[in-house]
Amino acid sequence: MATPAAAAPPAPAAEALAALQLPDALLPLLPALAALLPLAQAAQARLDERIAGIEAAHARKVAELETSLAELQRQVAQLQQQADRPAVVSTSAQAPVSPVAAPAAEHAAPSAPPARPPICTTDHSHTNHFDRLPTEIKHRILRRTDFVSQVLSGYIDAATLTPEQRTTLCNIPDRTRFEKVMRLEIPSLKDGLQQAAMRNNWVDLVDFADKDALLRNACTLDSLDQVDYYLQSWSSMPRTVMEQLATAGNLTLAKQYFERYCYTDQLSIERLFEGDGIAATAANNGHVEFTVWALGLRPEKAANALRCAAMYGQSGITRTVYNRFLHYKRDKFRTQLILIIDTAAANGHLDIVQWLYGESNRCSVNGLFGAIHYKHQRVVDWLVANDRNLALFAPRS
Repeated sequence: MATPAAAAPPAPAAEALAALQLPDALLPLLPALAALLPLAQAAQARLDERIAGIEAAHARKVAELETSLAELQRQVAQLQQQADRPAVVSTSAQAPVSPVAAPAAEHAAPSAPPARPPICTTDHSHTNHFDRLPTEIKHRILRRTDFVSQVLSGYIDAATLTPEQRTTLCNIPDRTRFEKVMRLEIPSLKDGLQQAAMRNNWVDLVDFADKDALLRNACTLDSLDQVDYYLQSWSSMPRTVMEQLATAGNLTLAKQYFERYCYTDQLSIERLFEGDGIAATAANNGHVEFTVWALGLRPEKAANALRCAAMYGQSGITRTVYNRFLHYKRDKFRTQLILIIDTAAANGHLDIVQWLYGESNRCSVNGLFGAIHYKHQRVVDWLVANDRNLALFAPRS
């Protein structure tokens, strides 16, 4: 039976294959190749069509993202305008007199705290839309606004602020933006904002109702006239003011306040050192210069200040006070020095115990028992190893 002849390839396909100038060995395959060529061309057409569809979908997505970006930029611009817009303040009440501009005799604290503007109620509904954007686009938007605007717009969580960022917010020179930040009522910024308002003489922004906070913040200022203005209700209580100045370590202001209100009043000087006194307060908070100045007024209070410094682990103050006030009077203060070492041992301050031992001082059994009771094992081990008298009382393992 005769083998059927292969079908002749279509004329265009035959011409295309002939143009390739194939070797003679491949000539018998020309009919099969010519039959596959239309299939390959059809597949190529479908592939081109699919690529065109993908490119069109990509173009639509890019257009949508650009539209969203433009809308967000418009909202950011509106928020920026709101942040820079001057606040509307009622003129019905007379503004308080600046503490610097007014004479000292005319200073008078307001009878009631100044009325505060209503809390800002900025609409943050766009934040959810912002969060759905790609990370790169969010970074592009945030890079176009400054840090303060980001906080005012709600893009930065106030609970995550670093100390440097809190300092930046408290030192805003523009009053309008400063008020915007104050109305957010961020707890970690309260004292810093009040101190900045006092330094800038923005009296209407100072909260006179909270007396304790007013005292605490006023004692960080540098001008005694400003302190007198804000602390008129405390003028009859110099001990309280000096205690707060010792806590803040504001020695410059403390000297000015002491010369004005305490220097000529012996009773006031005695009250400054009742109980632990201002020297001990400064020692507790690590203010060396303030402690030395206060002990210069009452050197007999050095042992008390040294005990407080040892209790709170202030090793620098411990060495300074001991060398300046107690080193040559060890025999007179022997009992107090034993109590000081016992206090340091019971609180686990091994460096202070070691240094005082190096100055020929010794701990009592009360210090060893205190270290054992409060589980300061390093102190216990060192005392047992370096004091034969206390080794007899060491707990048996």
